[in-house]
Amino acid sequence: MFLVSESGEISLKSDAVRRKFEGKLIENIRRAIPGAVIRKLGGKLEIEADNSSTEKLRRIFGIAWIARAERLNSSDMRDIEEFFTKRYESWIPEGKSFAVRVRRVGNHPYTSVDLAKKLGSIARRKVDLKNPDVEVFVEVRGDKSYFYVGRERGPGGLPLGTAGNLVALISGGIDSPVAAWMMMRRGASITALYAMSPLAPEGFDRFVKVIRVLREWHIGEELRAYAYTADYEIPADVAKYAYVLERRIMLRVANELAKRVGAKGIVTGDSLGQVSSQTLDNLMAIDAASELPVYRPLISMDKDQISNIAREIGTFSISTERTAQECGSLTICVKKPVTKARLDKVLEIERRINAEEIAKRSIETLQDVTSII
Repeated sequence: MFLVSESGEISLKSDAVRRKFEGKLIENIRRAIPGAVIRKLGGKLEIEADNSSTEKLRRIFGIAWIARAERLNSSDMRDIEEFFTKRYESWIPEGKSFAVRVRRVGNHPYTSVDLAKKLGSIARRKVDLKNPDVEVFVEVRGDKSYFYVGRERGPGGLPLGTAGNLVALISGGIDSPVAAWMMMRRGASITALYAMSPLAPEGFDRFVKVIRVLREWHIGEELRAYAYTADYEIPADVAKYAYVLERRIMLRVANELAKRVGAKGIVTGDSLGQVSSQTLDNLMAIDAASELPVYRPLISMDKDQISNIAREIGTFSISTERTAQECGSLTICVKKPVTKARLDKVLEIERRINAEEIAKRSIETLQDVTSII
């Protein structure tokens, strides 16, 4: 049996919103663990499921922490003392210090401090309230008591599916999967979009692997994936604008996909100043091509911070696999790209290359590749 704490943010919502979010969290847990018996305990959930369910619970957004717990169907102090006496030796190894942390919900003829002192006096182990080797948690809720040792951190955030859907531009590199994951953590389901690379066709295989990892976190909603091919050339005399132009075409494709799937925005893995296309001037010129909001959860993060999250969620090793150099959907890699693009100049170049027609042709190549994932 598990005792699971909901993310603290959920408890801060209004009653109606909290019920909605709790309902979605429970729905997501049931989808991940069919047959689980779930009881609401006011900010926490009691889940009867096999111990092997721990790994799935660790990946469900909206869960703050998870504990394997034991339940006593009594809140009588004498029953709690007897239960503790029979089990404390298995919880606290000999020679280790411990502390008892008690929390109560409801009316009882004793205080939390009274119960903690009593249980602390029973165990033949050293008590250390400041820095114990083992913490034994006792939660008395109404006429039931729960015991657990230690807690595992959950992903926190909000239940997936409570914030609508977003189209996530995912290259398979380090940044974009992390950006998608961070928006998933805020309750948004994602639809993944990949631009096929003419320079590194194997990049699609890496994209597929990354999406398979993200799908393990995308519990409660279907994760759909799409890919498209762009076929165009950038004139040599304006090649320094290639990355800005490519990103604007990509946003046009993403906007069309968003309309088809009912998404409410676009997610990218941009981090301010990390590469040439991610300067403030360039980002402003790029965003002008999008009808929908463009969300950049990594905008203020550096590469080390992003990489640490990638390692934590399981995408880093895939994203760092060696492939041929990729330059998005471009057929060239630009050595000295523009860093301060002017929108009027960009629009002038787009008229020259007929960017709207390029975007239209790119949209026509959109393929649903979900079945491959």
